[in-house]
Formats: sequence, structure tokens, C-alpha cells
Amino acid sequence: MVQATFGVLLGWVMAGFSSGRTELGPFRSRKRVLQCHLDNLFMGALQLGGAAVHPGLPAGAALSLVAGSWLNPQLFLWQALDPAVDLGSGWRLPIVLASFTATTVGWVWTTASYLLR
Repeated sequence: MVQATFGVLLGWVMAGFSSGRTELGPFRSRKRVLQCHLDNLFMGALQLGGAAVHPGLPAGAALSLVAGSWLNPQLFLWQALDPAVDLGSGWRLPIVLASFTATTVGWVWTTASYLLR
């Protein structure tokens, strides 16, 4: 619910950009805000759907899923604030890899625990 709500709130930022502005407050990239907005909505909806289908999923799977699903879209937010940031270099790359790994592990674990129940 929190992630879906955050995605909805980013819709207000998108509305601010709709007037043709190229910057809005701390946001420097409309494209990255849009990606963050949509990804938060999709990840939030997927989590809600997963919880509805499998309310008894293991705590570790839920933690991994929520951590990865939350961090992934915020990488776009980071780029919305600073379009020059390179997420594929230096210490940022481990954050990206950890995020995608946590999301993947969370979904595979959730699916496996659902199928094996």
C-alpha cells in the first residue's frame, strides 16, 4: 500500500511537469520521474496482488520482495534528481545489483512457496 501510494503521490509531480516545464523543484528529469512513478505503481500493485493470492508467504520472501521492489524504482528517482548520475559505475553498481537480486529472490521465493504449499 505504501509503495502504491508513493507512486500516486508522484503523479502530482508529473502533473506539475505537464505544463511543459523541464525542471520542477528538485526534479531535473521528467522522464525519470515518470519511470519512478510508473514503477512504484506497478511494483505496489504486484505486491498487493501477490499478498492477495498468497497471504501466508514466508517473512523472508516478503522482506526480500519489499526491499527490492522499493529500491528499484527509487533508482529512477535518484536519476530524476541528478540526471548525470551513472548507476552502472563505482559504488552505485552494487546497489543496483543488490536491488535486482533482492527483487528476483523475493519473487522466486514467493512463487515457490505458493506452489509448494
